[in-house]
Amino acid sequence: MALGRRHQLRVTEDEARAIARALATELRSPGFSERIAACYLDRPGFPLLYRARSHPDTALHVQALVSSSAPERAWVEVVEARRGAAETHRLDVARNALSRCLRARDAGELLPALPTGLRPALRLTFLREQFANGWEVSVDRELGCRRAQVAPARLPGAVVTLAWASQSPPEWLTGLVEGLARADLYVEGMRVAEPGTPSEARRVRLLRGDWAEELTP
Repeated sequence: MALGRRHQLRVTEDEARAIARALATELRSPGFSERIAACYLDRPGFPLLYRARSHPDTALHVQALVSSSAPERAWVEVVEARRGAAETHRLDVARNALSRCLRARDAGELLPALPTGLRPALRLTFLREQFANGWEVSVDRELGCRRAQVAPARLPGAVVTLAWASQSPPEWLTGLVEGLARADLYVEGMRVAEPGTPSEARRVRLLRGDWAEELTP
């Protein structure tokens, strides 16, 4: 568990590249790049989505993620916003055990913040460039999304995520928090994704809760 400041900011693709270049120059090292496949999870009726829409300062987001750098592993992330701060819980599991882990009766013991009764709601894919120096900055570009049973769509622009506890990022970065719009990829993706019809095999797989095959970086 980590409690600290966390901000997701909406930027253009050009702004994202400029921020990444500035960070690489400041740290004298390029960021670590990888492709990420993520699946936002929610309960039937989408209560977490409605909470994020109506009370963004106290939103609760749950994701399962897989990276191209370690495709045999997955991690579940629960992030609870606390009016500018965020409490983050993570659980690392084997990718082929992800569905079984989330359905297990003792899942709450492994990750106490994890809500029960979750289902796949929105899949995301993106290219992530990550920088760290006692703080973390992720620059996510090439954002693609697909609702659990609909066709793929693209999200415009890019997202920069700043996260830190005791040691703050450079002042020019924290200054962006006041000047840029806040991003919520779950809310935006659910709004943008277009209707479509999944294949029968995929529909059955999703209804059974077998999500690991959906997470392909």
